[in-house]
Amino acid sequence: MNRTRAHQLLVRSLIAILAVIFILLPFHAFLTVWGSSLLGHYTVLRLWKEVLLVVAGLMAIGIVCLKPKLRQKIVTNHLWRIIALYILVTLVWAGVAYWRDSVTAKAALYGILINTRFLIMFMIVWVASSQSAWLRRYWQRLVAYPAALVVGFGLAQRWLLPYDVLRHFGYGPNTIEPYQTIDHKVSYLRVMS
Repeated sequence: MNRTRAHQLLVRSLIAILAVIFILLPFHAFLTVWGSSLLGHYTVLRLWKEVLLVVAGLMAIGIVCLKPKLRQKIVTNHLWRIIALYILVTLVWAGVAYWRDSVTAKAALYGILINTRFLIMFMIVWVASSQSAWLRRYWQRLVAYPAALVVGFGLAQRWLLPYDVLRHFGYGPNTIEPYQTIDHKVSYLRVMS
């Protein structure tokens, strides 16, 4: 396979993964809880987006390796340098905290994940959008349509559905509570969407 075909395949695959993330992320909690109520493995199912992010990150690295001009653009970009510095500081702080027995390995890794995943996602999307007009053209739809569904469900949950409707999809004390109240009064519900 020549470099051009490899590049095109990586870009298309990366765009597909990003589209899946954009579309499904607003439903992450619902899909994870419902899936775990059917299959078990709540913690494993919660990591689906991180698994896709790792795959997407490897693809983005592949794209950067195939495109010297893109690599040069990244290396000279101040924002990329600041992001890299932030990630480095996060890794050093987590390493020092673990080395000093201030945190467990699991807590250190979780902290690194929470602190860096949004920046890593930004960098992956930046690489993909620099190589694809399709993503630049359609990203608003990929974000807005799922958001509209979430808002619609939130409104239905507030005015049409029973307050504990999510209980039927596995929501509960071992996952995510099906509803929240203000001052423990059912008449003052907080909509979960």
